[in-house]
Amino acid sequence: AVIFTGELALRIFGLGFKRFYCGPDWRWALFDTMIVSLQIFDELTTLVVGTAQNGGNLGFMRVMRILRLLRIMRLVRILQFVNELRTMVMSVANSMRSLVWTLLLMLLMKYIIGVYLCQIVADTGIENSANLTPDLVEYYGSLPRAVLSLYQAMTGGVDWNDLSKPLETISPVMQLVFALYIAFAVLAMMNVVTGVFVESALGSAREDREREARTGTGHGGS
Repeated sequence: AVIFTGELALRIFGLGFKRFYCGPDWRWALFDTMIVSLQIFDELTTLVVGTAQNGGNLGFMRVMRILRLLRIMRLVRILQFVNELRTMVMSVANSMRSLVWTLLLMLLMKYIIGVYLCQIVADTGIENSANLTPDLVEYYGSLPRAVLSLYQAMTGGVDWNDLSKPLETISPVMQLVFALYIAFAVLAMMNVVTGVFVESALGSAREDREREARTGTGHGGS
């Protein structure tokens, strides 16, 4: 807190109050001031309230300790100095919209297949409960668990061979259906999703380079 406060004070003294808070980097100035103010407030409340052993408010102190994590956000300032790092971060940020639609598409597909598997397992239990093995009930005993199992099979959380073996007790055809799901999810859907994310990242990097070029041209002209 002392080091960051000293740094902020030196910058204000060197640039002047008006130039520091009204210059082109005024957003970063306000950001640094907020972080330093929270650090100072944290230290002052620690001194005033005291620790839990001395009768202080433990819940309040926990909140203040969580606020200390905000000082890590100062690392965001590095982005304006490292072009490659800024490009990667902006690419990830711009891909969030594609990520949301990807998750919705995956959830829809897994929901449809999960309903089918749960219905098959339920019908099997009604006809002959002896065919319901513990693994079958564990992986496909409910719709949420079936959706999770399908997600684990697709992402490697659980080996898909372990998830398809319990279906053999119902019918060997069920293993073929599960294998077709894996083929579609891994070979088709994941490749399409990867292409969408790559296109989004390339577009973001291209926009960042064009923005830098315009900024450089503007500075050169001025």
